[in-house]
Amino acid sequence: EDYDEVRRALNERGAEGWEVITAEAGDYGYTTFLKRETGTMKAASE
Repeated sequence: EDYDEVRRALNERGAEGWEVITAEAGDYGYTTFLKRETGTMKAASE
């Protein structure tokens, strides 16, 4: 995969609220781990 293509895809995920935890290039492309808040968790005071 092309770096610019990966960057574009990750920017799209970022707009959806995802945060990249790790990203590394490997033999078969890039491996990325992302996270985002689900919005279903409530604070203990609620």
